[in-house]
Formats: sequence, C-alpha cells, structure tokens
Amino acid sequence: MRINLFISFLFIHFVCGAQFLTPIHPELEGDALLGALVEDFKTSVTLTSGEGRDFMYSDIHNVGGTVFGVYTGHGIFIPAGVDPSTFVFMDGSSDGINAEHVWPRSKGAQFGVANTDLHNLFPSRVLVNTNRGSFPFAEIEDNETELWYFEDDEINSIPNNNIDAYSEGIRGVEGRFEPRESRKGDIARTMFYFYTMYKPEADAADPDFFELQLATLCAWHESDPVDEEEYNRTFKIAEVQDGKPNPFILDCSLVSRAYCQAEDLECPIIPTVSTSNLPNTLPYKFFPNPIDDTLYVEAMGASQLLILDLQGRLMIREDFDTRTTVNTTSLVPGTYILVINEASYKLVK
Repeated sequence: MRINLFISFLFIHFVCGAQFLTPIHPELEGDALLGALVEDFKTSVTLTSGEGRDFMYSDIHNVGGTVFGVYTGHGIFIPAGVDPSTFVFMDGSSDGINAEHVWPRSKGAQFGVANTDLHNLFPSRVLVNTNRGSFPFAEIEDNETELWYFEDDEINSIPNNNIDAYSEGIRGVEGRFEPRESRKGDIARTMFYFYTMYKPEADAADPDFFELQLATLCAWHESDPVDEEEYNRTFKIAEVQDGKPNPFILDCSLVSRAYCQAEDLECPIIPTVSTSNLPNTLPYKFFPNPIDDTLYVEAMGASQLLILDLQGRLMIREDFDTRTTVNTTSLVPGTYILVINEASYKLVK
C-alpha cells in the first residue's frame, strides 16, 4: 500500500495571541476546500444521546470532578457513583446543566448524526440554554442587553465589574445572544464546523441563519484564538467519533479560505516544510515526500523516534544513531505525529 506522509511543523505549545496551524489542504479554498473538509473530517460515528452526554460531563468538560457550562462558567461537582447526566441536570432546575446545541436543533441539528455530534455540544446552565434558544449569535450593545449571565446568576443591568465574563441576551422577535469573551472563538469554530459538515440540514431548516451571523463569527474567530483547552477538547471528541477532530481548530486559515475572504482575516502561519529540501539548519531531515512504505530519517546524533496517532497512542518507536529507515506498512492511511527528541511534527497521509 502506498502511504503518502506530508510533514509539516506542529507547535505543541501555544503562543499567546497566535493560533495553531496544522496545514489542511493549503492549495484549496472556497467550495473545493469545503468539499475536501467534508470528505476528510465528517464523522459517521457518534455516541448515542445519553452516552454522549455522560462522556461530555465525565471526560470532555470535567475539571477535577466539576463540569462547567460554556456560557457562564457555572459548575456542578459530580460525586463518584452517580449518573453524570441525571445528576447535573437537577430535574431541570434553572441551575442544572444540560447539553447546548451551539447550532440549534431547530435550525438543522435535530436528527441523526447532526444531533449527536459532540463537536456541536457543550454543557450549559439550563436557564441560559433555554433563554438562548435558537437565537443567532451577535455582538450586543451593552445598553441594549436585557439579561446578563454569569455563573449561576442573571441580572438586568450592566455589571459593575468583570463584564467580559458575562454572556448577554436579548429575547423576543429580534432575539440575539452574545457569549462571554473567552468562548467566542470556540463558538465561532463550532458554527463553522457544523455548517460545513451539515449544510443540507442547516439550509433546509433556515437558509439565512448562517449568513446572518457570518461577519460576527469571522470576527470572533480572529479575536479569540484557539487555546489548549479547545485543542485538547476536539481530540478528546475524536476518540469516539471515528478519529475526526474539528478541522477549524487545527488550521485557523480554513475560516478565511472557506468563508471570510471579504473580512480580510489574517492568521499566523506555521510554514509547511518541504522534506525533499530541508534547510541545513534543521536538526532532522525526513525523505522522500511522499513515501511508499519507508520513511528515511536523519539526525545529528543518537535519537529516539516515536510515531503517535492523534489520540496519543504509540504506533512506532525506534532508537537510532544519526539515521534510520522506518517501515510504515503497519500504518493505515491517516494523520500521525512524529516525535524526535521532543521535537514534534505532523504526519499527514
């Protein structure tokens, strides 16, 4: 089997104010890019509704035993031995936690995989989830905001301090919802993901819903970059969804190449490395690119090589001195991480 591995730098540590980039189809844009994203990243495997909620509350959004809501930071501690979904729901109390469909169910996320895809689901305080309803996301002027939400409280006047930690809402015919500042980018990348993967369902339910929010979502993607929590979350979800993360988290340039060209968004780029002509200053070389069943590696001395899948599972390990040939026939087509002496690179089929 011919396996093509295209190697590019992967930054493991985040840089303040910058976004990650794992290049995904850098040669494509517009409809061609969207089609390729659906082909590569749309999952056909999800947990059931109940299983997904238990996994979300116990594994994805659980910090030291406490699950936190996305919009307000409201948290509930889950003791050992209880059913997570039942316990945090608190019989539907306003201070309970349930699952928020960021792309609303009534707008195309009501049935099938579109309904259970965990990339579109976040814990939310029940009252805030209810009040957000199916309203579009938007920037709301402070003097127009009707309700401010923080932790387990809501007020109807402008907060005196910590205003960025509040989500804001307007109800009624012209209802809108603005999440807290630290989650705006997460929400935007979730919306881009859903509309890309489930466009037929979304357009059938409301063909104007996405376009109404597009400019706002583009701005939020730029103003609130991916952080480590969001990055880890998408790969945690990928563990139970056919190994497929949200690509808009992996490559921040996808938003501008697919949707926001008019917004003139710029994204810090991690340059793709041509493995057939690596600079002499790099400590390691990999060739050829693409490869068949063998990867050739050169280093400057005794080294350890690891190849991991996207869930962090060890696939290949070798210790070598200056150079080695790696037999890759055991690798199925896919995306991997190559680690040499703690330097990490992305391997993409």
